[in-house]
Amino acid sequence: MFVYLGTSEDSWVVGNDYFSVAKNLPGPLQQIWDRLGNACGHVNKVGTLISWLSTAPDGTYAIMTKGGELLSNRQDVLAAAQPATSIDHISFSSLGGYFIRFNDGTVQISHPSGFSNTFHHLVSQYLDTSCQTRQYSPIRDIFFGAKDAVIVRTERELISAMLSQSLQTSLQALTNGELKSAGFVLGRNTVLCPCDPDQYFLEAVSGTRSKHLYQMLATKLPDQLVVMAMEKQSPSDDVLNSFIHGPFNNKLSVSSSTSPPQSQNRPSSFSGLSPLSSGGRSNHRHTISYAAPPDNKPWNGAPPQVTYPASGPTRQEIPPAARQRYEAIFANEAGGKPYLNGMEAAGVFMTSGLSRTDLAGIWDEADRDRNGVFDREEFVQAMWRIELQTGRVSPPLPPRPWNGQAPMQQYQPPPGTTPTYNYPPAPYQPVQQPSYIQPQGIQTIEILVAIRCKTCGAGLAPSETVYRSTTHHTIDYFCQTCLRPPTSTQVHLTAGKDIPQRKRSSLGCSGCWKDIKKGKMVWHCNKCWDKDLCQKCWGKVKKQCKHAASGQVAMMRVGKGGKGGDEDDDELIADVIDGVVSIATGGL
Repeated sequence: MFVYLGTSEDSWVVGNDYFSVAKNLPGPLQQIWDRLGNACGHVNKVGTLISWLSTAPDGTYAIMTKGGELLSNRQDVLAAAQPATSIDHISFSSLGGYFIRFNDGTVQISHPSGFSNTFHHLVSQYLDTSCQTRQYSPIRDIFFGAKDAVIVRTERELISAMLSQSLQTSLQALTNGELKSAGFVLGRNTVLCPCDPDQYFLEAVSGTRSKHLYQMLATKLPDQLVVMAMEKQSPSDDVLNSFIHGPFNNKLSVSSSTSPPQSQNRPSSFSGLSPLSSGGRSNHRHTISYAAPPDNKPWNGAPPQVTYPASGPTRQEIPPAARQRYEAIFANEAGGKPYLNGMEAAGVFMTSGLSRTDLAGIWDEADRDRNGVFDREEFVQAMWRIELQTGRVSPPLPPRPWNGQAPMQQYQPPPGTTPTYNYPPAPYQPVQQPSYIQPQGIQTIEILVAIRCKTCGAGLAPSETVYRSTTHHTIDYFCQTCLRPPTSTQVHLTAGKDIPQRKRSSLGCSGCWKDIKKGKMVWHCNKCWDKDLCQKCWGKVKKQCKHAASGQVAMMRVGKGGKGGDEDDDELIADVIDGVVSIATGGL
């Protein structure tokens, strides 16, 4: 579940995997909330899309969707948080600073002026606050609150400063109390109220279990809603709407997930165990893209038809043949509907190979009514702009006027559902693939198993520089010459220290019959009789056996030839075999 506490007592959000209720949100957050509501069909279902939510008092937000998409109205955050799938969490200080935690153990913070002196003093031994690039740090999460309150969770401990007495008391259960001994740690959905140091929501997690400690006496967030969210209930829309429009005299103190509080003056207690069952999660995977604020019109399931001017700077004259092709694609994707929703349109646009930045600009130009969906003419205009920019059609696209505001979201098609279309062949243009550069250079990845290029099947080996693409469930690798997803990052492969060893074989490589020296890498198949490949042959698909595609080939390092003093004998035999092979092949 997640909670948002605003700068006024009647500004709040609460939700879980099944529902969400929001009231009196600041302008930027309300805009994205409406857009997410349009994407899932109802504003009370926005919770089905959200993995975690972070905000600042000025309306700044960072939302990670369950589809792995990062949404934010801070362009500097979007630029730093790349790729989005590598982000663990983001938090904002009241002075405008941000903290980003990546899943590879690195963190990044904004300029030091965005943080209080209290923060600088607290994290000085864990973080170089003068560095605005990625750096390694044991800090896992940071939570900012009112009056310079801050909680920092490192890999080993919780440290804090400027906390109210009630918050300090509650936090003791995670520092030296029952929850710490039970293996619980502070979760990333923890929220400290930005205007009242005595109002907070603490999440404690341990594996599949979660507990919550909260005190929100001064807020008007109904305690019944919090209990429903913790108990993973899914109330009806009528019930949820009554919490928004009906009067409430909320006296929420510390509430259990099993029953509402009996007295607002009772001592703090934690909610009962509530399993984080993955089976109960929503299967929705929505993505959003837009550049302009929403029109806030009621969502009726279908976009209004747009009348385009006969001419204008953004009107594109499209040849009849191209228009016919785009309309055929639209008809195929729409399935009888007069429009494509954002996900359907994004799925088609992403097959073009353009970067997300370019596609976001085209989306902004084509979506004339700013409703996030595409009727036939809008789709045709978008496809024409895409093919102009890729060079598949002519004349070239004139420079687009810059409106001074970049899109606040980027979009991607749902995994596994991206359609493919046959575009006309494009003239060759060198394409600069995105690469992720660590502060020290290209990221180094240790591998312990045999890996192949997902596109061509060529074997990849330590010491090579390749491309890596990660999702929630898979990690794929691509060689330098094959097409790869635009979000892939360039990495340098190295052999892990725990790689298994293989006894040196006198037969050598099964592909080229050359000896594989001690200390070199060998790719061994247990299914084939004594099948070993050297690094050069492993890189050739034709040299691989049929078991390579199913992951049954092991990457190993050649060790000693045998026990006792047999190693020298094996090397002597190998030298003799090398000589025989050289004579038989004429020295080739």
